[in-house]
Amino acid sequence: MSKREEWFRNDRWDEAERAEFFRRLNRCKVFYRVQNLGQKALVLQKSGGPAKLDAALELYLRSGREADEAAGKPEEMAHADFYRQWALNAQASAGDVRAAQARVEEAIAHYREACRREGGVPGPYIVRWAEVLHRARRVADYPEMLDLLHSAFARDGERVYAIYRRTTFLFGYYQAVFSSALGRTEAARAYARAARAVMDMPDHGIGQSLSLGTAEVTAEEASNLTRVLGEADGQ
Repeated sequence: MSKREEWFRNDRWDEAERAEFFRRLNRCKVFYRVQNLGQKALVLQKSGGPAKLDAALELYLRSGREADEAAGKPEEMAHADFYRQWALNAQASAGDVRAAQARVEEAIAHYREACRREGGVPGPYIVRWAEVLHRARRVADYPEMLDLLHSAFARDGERVYAIYRRTTFLFGYYQAVFSSALGRTEAARAYARAARAVMDMPDHGIGQSLSLGTAEVTAEEASNLTRVLGEADGQ
């Protein structure tokens, strides 16, 4: 990390660091300011801890607000699409922070806002939204989530998700467990088989961050798929 980047890429957030961050931030043009806010928020989010998660949420939301404002300014018209996408991503990231804080309702609200901005078809953050529902056992929300998972994969599956095998696995996994919980046995079985097929894909050496080896499937996920397939077979 260069010294030029350290002020928005380090995970410190005491009173002095906060003051220095905003001092430097206020000298940036808006195009870089929204990105620096998001970069600092991500580092703080990954660092964890209640105070840093609160700070990450604050920075994500400010990043989104500033991006929204910039998108409407004539002098920023050349970057309007970038700002709109950035504001959308900031909402999804705020949902991730609220999920980490176990603030289920707030997390869902942020994911819904991101989805609204995408015209009702969510992006890759949908699997994190699905995880929140699964952990909270929000069965009443499962039918809607199944529809969203289907529409998102239908739109972006071949273009985006094929390379991110972990994400592709989670699409099938959550559709399997949600369908099972709703008594949709045949659908659950089909989705579980699709998820299993992703688990069994050979690693073509495309890089650890993009590959899905079976080690990246948790014991709970593997067990749930076995249960779904067992229920479908009447075991």
